[in-house]
Amino acid sequence: MLFSHTMKRSTMFNFCKRMPVFTLLFFNLSVAVELYAQAPLTQKSSADISNKLSLAGNWRVLLDPMDEGKKAMWFSKDIDTIRIEKSLAERFIKYHGAITLPGSLEQGGYGEPIGQENFSLFEHKLPGPLARLNRTRRYTGKAWYQRSIVVPESWKGSQLSVSLERCMWNTELWVDGASFGSQSSLLSPHDYQLGQLTPGRHTISICIDNARIFNIGEWSHAYSDEVQTIWNGIIGRMEMSAHKSMAVESINVYTNPDLKQFEVHVKAHNSLDKGVNANIELRISGSKSKDIIYSINLQPHLKSGDTTLKVVVPIAKGFKLWDEFHPNLYMVQVSLAAKNIRCVSTQLFGLRSFETRGGNFVINKQPVFLRGTHDEGAFPLTGYPSTDKKDWIRIMGIIKSYGLNHVRFHSFTPPDAAFAAADELGIYLQCELPLFNINAPPIGKDAARDQFLKDELKRILITYGNHPSFCLMSMGNELTGDYGILDRLVVYGKAIDNKRHLYTRTTNPEAGGALKPGQFDQYLALHAGLENGRRIMKRGEDVFDRSVPQSSSDYRNALSYLTIPCISHEIGQWCVYPNYNQIKDYTGILRPLNLEWMRQSMQQKGLLPLNQAFSAASGKFALLLYREEIERSLRTPNYGGFQLLDLHDYPGQGTALVGILDVFWKSKGIISPAEFRHFCSPVVPLLRLEKYVWLNTDTIKSVVDFANYSMENITLKPYYVVLDQQKKIIGQGQLQNKPILSGGLTRVGAVHYSLTGVKKAQQLTIQIRTSNATIVNEWNIWVYPSDQSVSVTGLSVTRRLDAAAMKRLEDGQTVVLLHPELKQAQAIRFPTPFWNVLLFSAQPKTYGIYCKPKNPVFNYFPTADHSEWQWWNLTHADGRTDSFSNGAMVLDELPHELNPLVYVIDDPTLNNKLALLFECKVKKGKLIVCSLDLQGRLKQDIVAKQLYKSIMMYAQSAAFNPPVTLTKAQLDLILK
Repeated sequence: MLFSHTMKRSTMFNFCKRMPVFTLLFFNLSVAVELYAQAPLTQKSSADISNKLSLAGNWRVLLDPMDEGKKAMWFSKDIDTIRIEKSLAERFIKYHGAITLPGSLEQGGYGEPIGQENFSLFEHKLPGPLARLNRTRRYTGKAWYQRSIVVPESWKGSQLSVSLERCMWNTELWVDGASFGSQSSLLSPHDYQLGQLTPGRHTISICIDNARIFNIGEWSHAYSDEVQTIWNGIIGRMEMSAHKSMAVESINVYTNPDLKQFEVHVKAHNSLDKGVNANIELRISGSKSKDIIYSINLQPHLKSGDTTLKVVVPIAKGFKLWDEFHPNLYMVQVSLAAKNIRCVSTQLFGLRSFETRGGNFVINKQPVFLRGTHDEGAFPLTGYPSTDKKDWIRIMGIIKSYGLNHVRFHSFTPPDAAFAAADELGIYLQCELPLFNINAPPIGKDAARDQFLKDELKRILITYGNHPSFCLMSMGNELTGDYGILDRLVVYGKAIDNKRHLYTRTTNPEAGGALKPGQFDQYLALHAGLENGRRIMKRGEDVFDRSVPQSSSDYRNALSYLTIPCISHEIGQWCVYPNYNQIKDYTGILRPLNLEWMRQSMQQKGLLPLNQAFSAASGKFALLLYREEIERSLRTPNYGGFQLLDLHDYPGQGTALVGILDVFWKSKGIISPAEFRHFCSPVVPLLRLEKYVWLNTDTIKSVVDFANYSMENITLKPYYVVLDQQKKIIGQGQLQNKPILSGGLTRVGAVHYSLTGVKKAQQLTIQIRTSNATIVNEWNIWVYPSDQSVSVTGLSVTRRLDAAAMKRLEDGQTVVLLHPELKQAQAIRFPTPFWNVLLFSAQPKTYGIYCKPKNPVFNYFPTADHSEWQWWNLTHADGRTDSFSNGAMVLDELPHELNPLVYVIDDPTLNNKLALLFECKVKKGKLIVCSLDLQGRLKQDIVAKQLYKSIMMYAQSAAFNPPVTLTKAQLDLILK
């Protein structure tokens, strides 16, 4: 039934109704109010706090490892009087007593001790328990929690309920021995309806079973020891609520796609057996203000059961939209009065549309590019995801400080606090059902599990649907099996809520053989695309080692077959050598055995003093790779965005230390947020370089684009500058002075710069700036003189340390050993390892180079202390099967005091002392050994030629004075 009300809208400037109103504006607006029996959603609103009783605090707990509690009716007994079998009691040591909730058994000191204190790390082999963070104690099974509560006299005749914000996985609840059923969910509250309880003391008993109920995969982040643990307990909000015969059951807010109005759906419940007339007052204010923006009084007739009212509100009347730049939030308060009963409920909301337009996502009709990172719920101190908004404000604030606007939750949906933080800071979220098919039946092969996922989807949409940050919903990660079932799951989700979220049947459907969207997919997240039917990678995993470095390519051709937005799935995954100083930060229930093992390995190899240097060098190198992945996505027109894996470390699955931040979201000192935003922000200048290494006879002719995904066109004048190695400007030029349009890419001309003025080998920097200097990005290039010849006198260059070479050393001469045959070498490649070498063991296991750039051996070969693009020519694998052809020398058997001129950083699970270049004294002579085939590349490789020149000049200079002496016998340990 539709009818109209005359509504009064008032602005009250911090005055409530009972106070004098100095300014009151009245508007006559017609508001349509629709009453209907059932609403599509029943998201719970926040009820009057006087009707709530916190259940947090002291509880009693009893472990039930033999699953005997229910049969023995522990729910009707004082669990303090119950004892379990003696052998089990001895095994668990602490199996009953007091516990503080919210919290977990492990935090309370319960569970079986793992016994890590007395074992030698090197008695264990990776992978296994050392491939992740480890719990100090563990319990999987049923545990009973019990406490008494007092129902206040004022609740007499009220309908009571209990809500437990998050449990793992199944709960059952009794009050005074009477059962109120069970709940099963990993990602939403466990809610129980108790009916009426007499005022006075009552005993609540809860049995929680954290054993695997359904097989959702070994790596589902909702149930796995890889990141959050398989914990037992209750976390977050836990409370009892009282409702009279009338109550506001839920409030949902929907923004109409035309952005002209929004709808507030209020579901009221009448538990009487007849209808009643009621008065409902609806007020909307700013989330942090008491100023009323909109109000309306309704007098509906509430039938017995549920009635939903729909109030249509014009957006033009004082409301602002929500997005990443303007995260405007509002609070709607609904007061219901009928038959001497009054209840109040509130709901926070933001107004936005989130849709698609071709290959773009659009928020409020404006194209948006998702600059995302991955989150898996890792909280190493507690072993479970935080339900405290302050924690998520910190995390989301860090994410946004690095220029990101999007978080993808992998096979996981976070607690409400994460949504609230994202709402407040303006971050777009993708949630996923708790399924990752690794070691799990494909979709369609486990009907009970698939039904659980369907039920969990509904719970997620109902529980978190009002949050404006909740934009994308995936049915899981890399799912396989019957995609028809996934299609139907998407349809089911849209039937529940088709206005506030976009859906896809799985993140990265290529795992199931699909690179094309399903019939009902609204977006895709993929590793790869198709170009003329050929699979093309959309991340650097197999690209950076095989392709000459450049900054010109993009993914447009690999996306041309798509008509919906596509996100680059899990780009990055570049390993960073760990800094073991972080070990001291693990003060909670998880012990970093993986890091302790690696540190001990490094110490035994004599490399521990280099820990910070290796961590910094590999981190800066990994950052270079991440940057190119980000810019390659930004260079792609009509693109949905990217999802990094990861801005921070992932402590499981073999230990994937792939972040520029550690697992605690602390900086590794690799780059500041402000510097990161140069290439990852709403507006980014993009220089399309065909290569990074040049001769001084070349002229740079490289076009410049601006990616502008801010909300405004930019009219600032762009220009470029060229800086020498001392950061002195040696060249500059204007780019086209034209509007840089919002919502995509704008070409602003080209950098045109002759390198003839560069007289010596050096690194140059090209910066793209705007007239007010607020927007800047820069790229390093390497320029060598075209004359790379070098005169070699007074030294011998050879491949073998044979008798002739030894004779020269005995005579006090210098020998340069290039590309010698090695008894042991380790395969290398240009990028750092992908994800980690325990999971992907076939890949080379090195993390780039580490050197001291001021060493005179680099006087003619400018370099940083870590691998940069020019090192690709020297270290990329090039598809060769002969791993020694470009391998690193293994120096483990040589004296610890031998410090190579160029280290190769080995994986922390190996920690071999690796080198490309080292020097030593032998007899009366001096020796340089380089494992690279420089001479074989002199004709075609300007980088090899330049390094060869630099080494030869050094070997003939007075600066060449190796500090360490080696014997022929020692050299024979590594040389054939």
